[in-house]
Amino acid sequence: MNAVELQSYISEAYRAGQKRVVIPRGEYRLAKLPDDEACLFFRGLEDFEIDATNVTFLICGKAQSIRLERCRNVTLKGGVFRHEIPPFSQGRIEHVDQGRRWFDVRIDTGYLQDIDNPQYFFRPGTPKFVNIFDPNTRELKPGLDDLFFSEVQRIKAGWFRFVFAKPLAQRFQIKEGDLASWRGVVAPDLFLIECEGLQVTDMVIQSGSGFVIYEAGGNGGNVYRRCRIERGPAPKGGTERPLFSANADGFHSVSVRRGPQLVDCRFEHMNDDCIAIHGVSYLVLEADDRTLTVAAAPQSHPYYSEAGDTLRIYDENGASVDESKIISITPSPGYKITQDLSSFSQYENERKSGTLKVYTVVLDKACPARFPWFAVNADTQGSGFAIRNCRVGFNRPRGMLIQAGDGIIEGCTVEGSAIGGIIVAPDMHFWAEGDYARNLMIRDNVLRNVGIWTQIGAVNISCWWGRGYDRFTPAGGHQNVTVSGNIFENNDGLNVLVSSATNVSITNNRFISPGKNLEPYPFNAPEGALGWIVNSRNITVEGNAIINPGAYLKSEFVFSPPPANPPMNHEQ
Repeated sequence: MNAVELQSYISEAYRAGQKRVVIPRGEYRLAKLPDDEACLFFRGLEDFEIDATNVTFLICGKAQSIRLERCRNVTLKGGVFRHEIPPFSQGRIEHVDQGRRWFDVRIDTGYLQDIDNPQYFFRPGTPKFVNIFDPNTRELKPGLDDLFFSEVQRIKAGWFRFVFAKPLAQRFQIKEGDLASWRGVVAPDLFLIECEGLQVTDMVIQSGSGFVIYEAGGNGGNVYRRCRIERGPAPKGGTERPLFSANADGFHSVSVRRGPQLVDCRFEHMNDDCIAIHGVSYLVLEADDRTLTVAAAPQSHPYYSEAGDTLRIYDENGASVDESKIISITPSPGYKITQDLSSFSQYENERKSGTLKVYTVVLDKACPARFPWFAVNADTQGSGFAIRNCRVGFNRPRGMLIQAGDGIIEGCTVEGSAIGGIIVAPDMHFWAEGDYARNLMIRDNVLRNVGIWTQIGAVNISCWWGRGYDRFTPAGGHQNVTVSGNIFENNDGLNVLVSSATNVSITNNRFISPGKNLEPYPFNAPEGALGWIVNSRNITVEGNAIINPGAYLKSEFVFSPPPANPPMNHEQ
């Protein structure tokens, strides 16, 4: 069956009143449906199961694998979804300029060769970077970063030169024979729009183009059990397996009312965060008594606010000011934006592209807001999420990025992520995302060898602010967070960062072999500290053990400013 036939096969079973359809085992090549971006697309399914056990789907060309819209209590079971040709590309570095201004890459057989075609790579306005892998381990090379280039030149068939605006830093150890990979155009693989009560079990996605699993809006409460995002086999005609498993995020949840439940999943080797859960922020343009005029950046993420939702208001320094109920929210297409948005990247980009939206919001009480304050919908940020017994890592940049509350992360392993393990931090300024976390439990996890490029914290609960992320927000954003019973293993540099918080408990954790190697400290953190507490109140640090520390560990937890009686109880 092709995509049209398979779509019809499933739809006819549903219309006939069946509660379950089984796709015959085998391998299917699917191209996107006529007049759609997905290979399979269903709207309004309820109380239905699609069983794809022992089925492999080869996705042809640029296409979403499956899209569900406004479906309820649907089960997706089994299935291996693989892009026939990976939507990213990769190859071997054949020559490095002595002045470190460029290097040449020979693309591996079977991978996309036309990387100078913006239909597939490096669309105008998107960041252009390449990542380097160790040829022996085939993992991201430690001590590097995204290498942003100014142009890519076709040298000959299958050979390209990546040209950099300035010489690459000497600390970046790059040599001939290293492996290089770069993302293509990002699109969801499993795209779930305004869905509720879904069960996704035993699904495998290889060589993804996405946001691999992307849920947006709706009542949520979706459960993902034993799902995997992984590198696929070498493409047809090739011998080299993919270096990445996907173009961008593995699992991404945005603006969902009840957070996702991820159980026994494994998400590794993607070209962005393994797991991201968040809401969205509005930029306040002006306010008058109970009325706010706000800007939204929907090209980045969808917004799903409605009457009755709670808006949390933050001032220009990121401090919590107030919260109010929405009475009404209506578009204001005729509003002329005269405010300077240059410090707010996503808003400014969408203003320039014409996609920025303006809304008038009426609240249940007066709010002392003004430009450039922010508002975040407390009811559409994935709160109530749970991440249990999952394995994530070997990716750029973060293992988990959490901007939601009333959640739990337990029994997970985070390993080999490029710039940190579990990061809990809103990003209203740049990506128009939020919120701070309130009522969050992080317990009984293993965080191993994370921050292999830059260590911003194996566990980082913070909020850095400003156009250049040059300062932390005041205490009180994050509230009631517990970090307990975790194992921090072989993490150099700053193992724990807490800022902008109140009522945080860091207890009974084990820090094994920290400080073995010299690692730069970010954010002007005290060099050699195991943990740093800054701009925070009511922090408890006790019962933690430091085992086999290295020579570069100089201190335990440092408070800025220091409390009168530091609650320290470490064992060496």
